[in-house]
Amino acid sequence: MEAVAVIAEFNPFHNGHALLFNRIDQIVGPEGAKAVFMSGCFTQRGEPALLDKWTRTRTALLCGADLVVELPFAYAAASAGRFAAGGVALACATGVCRHIAFGSETADLDALRATAEILADEPDGFRARLREHLDLGKPFAGARIAALEDYMRDTSGSPAAGSVSPDAACLRTSNNILAVEYLMAIRRQKAGLQPHVILREGAGYRNSAVDSMLPSATSIRAATRRYAKDPAALAGILRSGMPVPSLALLVADMLSGDGPVFPDDLSALVIGMLRAQAQEVLERFAGMEEGLAARLAESASRLGVLRRQEVLQEGALKPGLVESLLSAAATRRFASTRLRRALAAMLVGMTRDDLAAFDAAGSGPRYLRILGFNRKGRYLLNIMRRRASLPIIMNASDFLEHGGDPVLSRMSSLDLSATDIWMLARGKPCGIDFDTPPVMV
Repeated sequence: MEAVAVIAEFNPFHNGHALLFNRIDQIVGPEGAKAVFMSGCFTQRGEPALLDKWTRTRTALLCGADLVVELPFAYAAASAGRFAAGGVALACATGVCRHIAFGSETADLDALRATAEILADEPDGFRARLREHLDLGKPFAGARIAALEDYMRDTSGSPAAGSVSPDAACLRTSNNILAVEYLMAIRRQKAGLQPHVILREGAGYRNSAVDSMLPSATSIRAATRRYAKDPAALAGILRSGMPVPSLALLVADMLSGDGPVFPDDLSALVIGMLRAQAQEVLERFAGMEEGLAARLAESASRLGVLRRQEVLQEGALKPGLVESLLSAAATRRFASTRLRRALAAMLVGMTRDDLAAFDAAGSGPRYLRILGFNRKGRYLLNIMRRRASLPIIMNASDFLEHGGDPVLSRMSSLDLSATDIWMLARGKPCGIDFDTPPVMV
């Protein structure tokens, strides 16, 4: 059986994801399996997922996935590079995945691969240029694009016959960035995964329109927030852009009160921690380097003044407390996404020392936490039990069997904390990880 890895968030699952699954079926045939490596209750942007990880797992399985494995918080709520590296490492650790598929704004795999090779290998000329742009105060993403453009000019000349030049422009769009990061991770890890790039169709990441067959996840989340009190109206708006199972589960959670969770549902905890914790404590959390802890704490202390100064456009949603905080703290150096990830790390308790310990261990995620499977996925699991290079965790209590591995214990504790925080935002008790078995469809 050919198994294809898909690294995803499904926040929420929409028609674009269904199209990706359809293209994968065309690549490996109906007998192939789709193994999804999905973020848990927090996403790569540092925001809480709209729906909990088990609801999103059920959605994925009902829409064509065969096996869903949780991407640990330390990799899920992280930079694109760490996110991609964690997913690739998990896919390889299963022992069953031979392919990886991902969407991109370009279908030119050769150009993406050529770009990834330069970024992964970091030749001296590129590294020097990158350092120059970082020293100018540019954020990493912008500095990397500028450095690659400079390096390409510095090394200009006719490419060898049959070779493809890197494309710095591909680093300006979100799915291309992730595609390059997947290819970098495959190269650095010497992973035996055959990449398949699938052209992304439909609305762009920042497009706010929801009245199309292929809306962006961003626009769906915005519409969900706007119509949070009117699930029926939301269903009418989104019915053309989401598969029926995905929309049905979203509306069902809204009606039952099991979801969704928005960033501002965590505002009391975020602002309370920023105002109560000493600066030296805040500085220990992952992502709080370079004076960011002090900037966030100072912005939190002035939040009342900032809120009174906000001017709202006619008909616009009132910004939440977290959005106001981010607007006040963001700078050219500190992009809002970096701030969100730092706040997520603070909420869960992930420190820079944690990341250093995980990196020193050198093998990425330390376990395969199974969130759900179908009949085909059960067959994959049987094969994984013989081939997997990491422990297979079916229930949270299984983590207790690996107490002799401090890295595994700490990494899993962050996952459990992330779930608890998400559940608390919905007024639900902690410890649900221990009471919830894998989803089976």
